[in-house]
Amino acid sequence: QILDMGSYREIGELPRGALVKLKTGGDQTAWTDARTDEYPRASCSFEEGYLKSYKNEETAAYRHEWGSRVGQRLREKGIPQGAHVVPVPASGVSYARGMMKAVPGDVVYDEQNMLRKLEPSDRTFITPEKEREAAIKGKYILDREKIEGSDVILVDDSIVRGNTAKRLVRSMLESGAATVHLVSGVPPIADPCYLG
Repeated sequence: QILDMGSYREIGELPRGALVKLKTGGDQTAWTDARTDEYPRASCSFEEGYLKSYKNEETAAYRHEWGSRVGQRLREKGIPQGAHVVPVPASGVSYARGMMKAVPGDVVYDEQNMLRKLEPSDRTFITPEKEREAAIKGKYILDREKIEGSDVILVDDSIVRGNTAKRLVRSMLESGAATVHLVSGVPPIADPCYLG
């Protein structure tokens, strides 16, 4: 529905891949992306892994389960012996715990030791650019003694701008980590979404 002169006027359901331009007086033009039918119908992984709210008990349980399953798939990529799996608090916890399920060998799960989050803190990707760097800098505490010499697998839910990820990786290396591997549960969004 669209708002038209203070009242609602139904324009019908749009097919996926369609854009509608509304003009003064209620005129409309529609354009459909020719590539739409090249893509199968599917749900968006970004919605499942990122947008569902932790504040709602039902969606939180679903999101944790989904993250755990993705984490189990991520572990198939291989984890070095003796590595420390470190979730970015609290967004990477479900994925990291999933990675730790049935991981063979000597792997350490490190939640709240090497990396701790200061509470409360906001999502920095929506912070205005001028304030973002300071907000990221004051968001986490690293334990340099525990990090030094360690192989770190840093696990997060997604990378939106990459600002937090870059700062955390750099800080881990500056704290003496032998290696830092960054793992993201949600795959990169590389193209526009034609899934409707």
